[in-house]
Amino acid sequence: MDSLFEDIYYLKQVHCYFHLLKQKSSARNFLIKFKTFALILKLNKDAKISNYKERLKDSIKTGIAYTTGIINFDLLVLKSIEIDQVLFKINI
Repeated sequence: MDSLFEDIYYLKQVHCYFHLLKQKSSARNFLIKFKTFALILKLNKDAKISNYKERLKDSIKTGIAYTTGIINFDLLVLKSIEIDQVLFKINI
């Protein structure tokens, strides 16, 4: 009965929105959207890391490239937020 009312295009639509997702505001706001999509799409840890990095602003990607010791998704997120806040403070 549930499948009778299931939206068969839902996951396809989510994939399309995820494909268009880019960081446009703060890293914190972006993280909320990204985590929502990652949960719905059931991304594994490697996919989360690569997709998160790919969708960040270029200035934050550059900062991440100079950072060592990022061994998991949570550290990547913390570092991206830290870099974003520093760049905001110096107005880049």
